[in-house]
Amino acid sequence: MGCHADKRGPHLWEHDPVVESCTTCHDPHGSTNDRMLGAKEPFLCQRCHVTSQHPSTTYDGYALANSTFANRMSGRSCAACHQNIHGSNAPSGKAFLR
Repeated sequence: MGCHADKRGPHLWEHDPVVESCTTCHDPHGSTNDRMLGAKEPFLCQRCHVTSQHPSTTYDGYALANSTFANRMSGRSCAACHQNIHGSNAPSGKAFLR
């Protein structure tokens, strides 16, 4: 896709799904979720960020390391901290933090 070049980079730190295809996270035909996402956060993120599918992330089905159930489920999204999810050129960019 040629749209949204600013989101595609290149960035010093790339989020692999962005490099692969926008449709990994977004539904180009429309969605009831914000930003045409395929699911609401944190559920969209948890499609990949679980121990069996993304081994570098500690997630046991109930919590991420240094996180609580409330942080995942009580209206708080992964993007509350990981805002630059498309990619980043910042020194803290590998974690896509604000």
